[in-house]
Amino acid sequence: MGDILILFGERTDPERGRASLRERPGMSGHTVRDFAFSWGRAILQETKGQGFAPSEADGRTLACVGRPVARGGGCGSGPAALGEWVRRSCPGGSLADGAEVVTAALSGMYALFELSENAVVVLTDHMGFRPVYIARGRDGALLGVGTHVESLAAATGMAGDVDPVSVGELFAHNYITFPYTTRRGIRELDPCSLTTVRIPEMGLGSRVLWEPTEPERFPDADVMAERLRSALMEAGKDLVRDCERVGVLLSGGIDSRAVLAAMPAGTDVSALTYVTRENRETRVAAEVAAGAGAAGISVRRDEDYFPTLVGRGLLLLGMELRANCHGLCLADNGMADSFDVVIGGQLSDTLLKDHFMPLEKRQVLRPIGVRGRLRRLVKGPQPVKRAGAGHTTGREAIESELAPEIRAAVRARKEQRLEEVRRVRPTTADEWQRFWPCSRQDDSAHTLG
Repeated sequence: MGDILILFGERTDPERGRASLRERPGMSGHTVRDFAFSWGRAILQETKGQGFAPSEADGRTLACVGRPVARGGGCGSGPAALGEWVRRSCPGGSLADGAEVVTAALSGMYALFELSENAVVVLTDHMGFRPVYIARGRDGALLGVGTHVESLAAATGMAGDVDPVSVGELFAHNYITFPYTTRRGIRELDPCSLTTVRIPEMGLGSRVLWEPTEPERFPDADVMAERLRSALMEAGKDLVRDCERVGVLLSGGIDSRAVLAAMPAGTDVSALTYVTRENRETRVAAEVAAGAGAAGISVRRDEDYFPTLVGRGLLLLGMELRANCHGLCLADNGMADSFDVVIGGQLSDTLLKDHFMPLEKRQVLRPIGVRGRLRRLVKGPQPVKRAGAGHTTGREAIESELAPEIRAAVRARKEQRLEEVRRVRPTTADEWQRFWPCSRQDDSAHTLG
């Protein structure tokens, strides 16, 4: 995916930040570009693939991190196709003046950056799939902006400035409440927002361009199901446009089957199945691939893969994203450059399953069969069975292991964020708090990895 570090003033250490980006597993093949300005430097670890190279014109550098997709096509071709398209689409060629136009046309996991002597402009994607962070010193001074917390912390002297509340929250709940991070002075920017750093005064302004507001009334289930099906099929077309070699991660389960089914007819698709040892899951995946007419490829993982994954995942993604990166086995097998895009189904948990649904709602809606209905008729409603600590909705049980002051701070944080989400999603806030921004979703790390 690539990353970027934007560092202001003399209090930062570009070399440490650059080394942190370069030394991560699987990233050695990414080109690193250095841009110097009177206010500091920008270090860009480029996204691989056609069209994502930085574009320079009129004293402004347009850089991209991630993989934005122009809905319906139209970006053109060439190394800097995306940057050139952004300039053509924006009034005066400036991202700051045309952010609404760009946001309306793009989807995917991305962040765009416009760098000049006068300003740094940041545009984040709709749902915050590709997080962007801002770092401030203890005195409030703006030190840097970046997409990788560990590298940003290393470059701004915050590597050891750990926030114990965030670490406790990560331990107990497997995610950190937006916008906090593991470092006290580093916060995540809002999803679908335009943020501008004005130079030389170093003033910071930000505005949200779009929010996933909840309708006053939802359509019935059949209408919603058809909308979801249509959206998945359209996404499939957009994701593989201009791609000759497409990989789909296929476990054989409902998520990955849905993604494979969303690939347009005629696409040259390979179904990639992670294999430590053959079992029922790998056999089902092979049958699904054959039924879909996709080439089935086993991506091998040796017995030492999982014991070393945490350490390597931490280096690549950082603690914020919980070091989840099963995709490293693609690099281990020399397959990192074998496809123009590799598409996974992990985030489908949000759409196709009850991954974030509160337990009370899930038990009401789940199919119970004839015996279950008879039991409910005879015995009446039964108490809700609490989820265990291993389930997404049951991890609060682990809170008892936290020190009382940390536990209280974690709960206060979550309550505050829940109120913020309720403003946008009044009836579904409990669920949306867990995956908006999507950088906070449990499986986002797998996808970014």
